[in-house]
Amino acid sequence: MYSHAQADEWFAPLTPEAVGGRRVLELGCGNGSLLLHMMPWRPAYLEGVDLGESVRSAIQNMSRISSEGWAVKKADLTPYCAETPFDAVYSNGVIHHLEEPDLGFQTVMRNVKPGGRFHCCVYAHEGNALMRWVVDAIR
Repeated sequence: MYSHAQADEWFAPLTPEAVGGRRVLELGCGNGSLLLHMMPWRPAYLEGVDLGESVRSAIQNMSRISSEGWAVKKADLTPYCAETPFDAVYSNGVIHHLEEPDLGFQTVMRNVKPGGRFHCCVYAHEGNALMRWVVDAIR
């Protein structure tokens, strides 16, 4: 689990004022840890999407703090298109893992309403030699 300070830093430049009372979407929600940190910012509705089995954990984690105002959906991120666009869409540490990262970014943009806000965080090439040369090689 992340600390509130870490989550706030990763959400920046999104702020509680930017999402409070608004519809918010996380693409690549994993186990829901960032969804949990987003809930105190009081979005009107919060939705998480992930392809993996981690959605079970996300649903379980979110159920512990609230029974309404959110949903977690198991779906492929790149073709995902919500029926109603969101006021804010974020994707932290996910898009660069996709086979076609540009499709992930297009998904973010497709799901944010005109005039809405989006935030994408990807890991940098610089400073990640251990990941690139050891972990990625093992994968």
